[in-house]
Amino acid sequence: MLTQNNASIFLADRRVGSPFVKVTDPEGFKVIDHFMSPGESPLTLDMQSGPRIIYPFIGDLKIQSKDELVLQEDQLMVLPQGVEDFSVVNPYAGDAINFFEIFIPGNTPLTKPVIEDLTAYDHGLLSLPGNTFIGKFAGRQEVSLDIRLGEEKVFVYVISGAFEAQYCLLETRDALVLHDLDVLEIEALSNDAVLLVQKLMI
Repeated sequence: MLTQNNASIFLADRRVGSPFVKVTDPEGFKVIDHFMSPGESPLTLDMQSGPRIIYPFIGDLKIQSKDELVLQEDQLMVLPQGVEDFSVVNPYAGDAINFFEIFIPGNTPLTKPVIEDLTAYDHGLLSLPGNTFIGKFAGRQEVSLDIRLGEEKVFVYVISGAFEAQYCLLETRDALVLHDLDVLEIEALSNDAVLLVQKLMI
């Protein structure tokens, strides 16, 4: 962790976990970066530990729950806490996949799963429950996000590509936590760069 002027940077190469599961969890935020090999056994997710977003980044992801479905690459599934018997499977016989579990911070009431398509919001921030935003950007594209009174902690996580956020350079899987901020200023430095932003009321 590197700290400067109300900002703490969490570098990708300092994440904890195994070669197939990497965790970034600073200050009440949590992102789990999963890699699944072809033919790997279904992975059961503990949905009692909080609502979250499932995001297949490379390859589709087969969902096994009350109903089976295939979550396509760049679709997002928002899940409430307490979903029973929820497992994910790599649907490919010869290819590995990469997906994310993004935990929704705070007390966010959700009643049923919702699926969003990130490609429908190309080059902008998609607003999701729990003050969570995900966007895919072109190179040199800029975006700003207002931080309301009380939302004093902001989490920025680079899923892919490079960004500058509040004068901090972030690359793939790097994270940043900011405090006491009125407006978050972000610039994408590469094409098709994907960014996660979360705000936490404290």
